[in-house]
Amino acid sequence: WLAYTGGAILGLQIIPQIVKIYQTRSAKDLSYLFMISNIVGVAFMFVYGFVNGDHPLYITTGASVASMIVAISMKLWADSLRTTEFEQMIHTVNNALSDTEAQ
Repeated sequence: WLAYTGGAILGLQIIPQIVKIYQTRSAKDLSYLFMISNIVGVAFMFVYGFVNGDHPLYITTGASVASMIVAISMKLWADSLRTTEFEQMIHTVNNALSDTEAQ
C-alpha cells in the first residue's frame, strides 16, 4: 500500500497547478521543458513497471503521465489565450496610432 499511496500523491501533485491555470487563465511560468521531461521520465518508469509486472509502479506512473498531459494541454490553452489577448492589444495600439496620425 505504500507504493500505491506514494504513487497516488505523485500522480495527483499537478492537479492544484491545473486548477490554478484554469482559474488564472495563465501558465506563463510553467516550463514546457520541465513538463515534457517529466512525462518522458515517468513514461520510462511506466514501461519498466509494466514489463516487470510491478502493478503499483505502472498504475501510478500511468496516472502521473495522464495528469501531466492534462497540464500541458492546459498550458497550451492558456498560452493561446495570452497570444490572442496580446494580438488584440497590438491591434488596439495600432488603431490608436492610426487615429492619432489621421488627426
